[in-house]
Amino acid sequence: MFSDLSASIQDSAKPRVSVGVRFHDISKLNFLQRCLISIDAQSFVKPHIYLLTQDFSESDLKLVDQLLEKCLGTNGTTHTLINVPNPNSLDLRSKLLNEIVNAHYDDAFSSFLCFIDYDDIWYSHALATLVKPLLHGAYSISYADIHLADVWTDGEIFYLRNLLDRHKISRKTKSDLLKGNFLPLHSYMFDTSTIDKDMFVYDESLSRNEDYDLLIRIASCRPVTRAVSNRLIGLYNFYTHDQVTINTCDNPFDARTEMSLEERRSFDKALMQIVEKNSGLPWKVFYGEDVQWPLRG
Repeated sequence: MFSDLSASIQDSAKPRVSVGVRFHDISKLNFLQRCLISIDAQSFVKPHIYLLTQDFSESDLKLVDQLLEKCLGTNGTTHTLINVPNPNSLDLRSKLLNEIVNAHYDDAFSSFLCFIDYDDIWYSHALATLVKPLLHGAYSISYADIHLADVWTDGEIFYLRNLLDRHKISRKTKSDLLKGNFLPLHSYMFDTSTIDKDMFVYDESLSRNEDYDLLIRIASCRPVTRAVSNRLIGLYNFYTHDQVTINTCDNPFDARTEMSLEERRSFDKALMQIVEKNSGLPWKVFYGEDVQWPLRG
């Protein structure tokens, strides 16, 4: 009895963290399973997962719910499953993020919010690493190292072949965001108690780089910190099966694979939109003086 009481007290003292996950392809349940297990394995924190599905049928939702029950619970992880209808077959990636943000603010489960794609993973210390610099309210965003991973898979077996530190996150500071996005979606965490909800809105006109757009808008007027140097917290996975890359973007491990021309144009168009709409942000927060964005070099 006393051990149960002690465990309960320890659990209540853990920082609560909201984790947003988008999932749109029911055939990728095995990918989602690895992600969910990595969230449930987190130390020091108590996660609550907001799992947003895109236009799933009742039978699909039942499979997802069964997977959640299977993967979660050993570490006190809780979850909310939300299905977003998509009758017009639109790209809802930004809308799903906004649904997660709205649920996070409305539920008031936690002051801390982060995201991870269903096919990526965290190490067990990831959320502890990200949340600790935010506990005293001095920063709005913390970030840490994510490496790119070359993964072969047949959908059942996942074989890690190589790692690449392409973004060099440990060497970069807030000002490097002016040159480009070096932070994968699951490499950072927000303290939303320091960010007005009206500011925390993903641009639903963007189908690419929506995370970068939000990052630079918040970082332009809120303090950001590197959580810790040279500590890897997770993997940004690039999957290959039968010599075909599964990701929609360029595979840095295989020079033969690159995104389609249509996909490239979508990324470039989104980046141009972001530059145009954010050119008036108060970048003097970075340097103490106004600078032209994007910064080159």
